Amino acid sequence: MSTPDVFRALQPKGKDYSIKGDANEHRVVAALLDRGYNASLVDLKNSKYDVVIEIGRAEFLRLQVKTADGGSISLRGGGRGGRGAVHDPSVTSYQYTTDHCDCIVGVYSTHRNGDTIDFYFLPVSWAQNVDQTSISLRKLVKTKNNFLLLEKCRDEEYVDQCLKDVTVRRRKV
Repeated sequence: MSTPDVFRALQPKGKDYSIKGDANEHRVVAALLDRGYNASLVDLKNSKYDVVIEIGRAEFLRLQVKTADGGSISLRGGGRGGRGAVHDPSVTSYQYTTDHCDCIVGVYSTHRNGDTIDFYFLPVSWAQNVDQTSISLRKLVKTKNNFLLLEKCRDEEYVDQCLKDVTVRRRKV
């Protein structure tokens, strides 16, 4: 029988989700640093991206980190998620575009039979043309732990090749 986590018992659910989001941002930075990238968290909580990485001389990518433990990645920002979140009607959410960030990173973690953490990279140049609020991880198998896709997230030809088999509702132009 395991001992209950006293700290967790004191935290409201919304705070748990916030803590998990912060942990996932650190997980992304740790994975990037471990692979030799120059990566850093963004300290501004109202920023439209969470992590910045250097991919070339004076070339940076802006990453938006999303918790994907529910089996999908949200394509929207600006709102508060989770069961414990207070939903303020004056706060409006928005679909991510390349004005906000370059890549969405969905973090999926499990703690059954050992820890497993997977990263799903979704280039915003592709995602901004999807007419859905989220996308299932099952559709994004080719993006799972694909750090080359992260590096090439601005290369439309490479992105289209990686995501050509993903079926989604597309925005009408």
